[in-house]
Amino acid sequence: TIANRASVIAARTAAAGQLAENKISEEELAITSGSTPEQSGNFGPDWPGYTWEMDEENWDQDGTNTMTQLAVRVSYPVQGKQRSVTLTTLVSGTAGGQSSL
Repeated sequence: TIANRASVIAARTAAAGQLAENKISEEELAITSGSTPEQSGNFGPDWPGYTWEMDEENWDQDGTNTMTQLAVRVSYPVQGKQRSVTLTTLVSGTAGGQSSL
């Protein structure tokens, strides 16, 4: 029973990590192409219960302010508890707005 529960948690965590990686790539593309990225959403009927939120901040290095830090958090239910995975990356260009997770 314990091994089964651990494998369910591991599988859902791995899926959340992959979803976060895909979403951060989509949002990175939106920023570099000049579009306004979305800030939150879900993954549709294929991934029930999995939701995401994005935080973007201008990243100031040496006063140039030419990068954007993106953080995507994917939340998902497992065994009656909400868990989450967060991935962060830097993107060339500045964010259109700031929000927080």
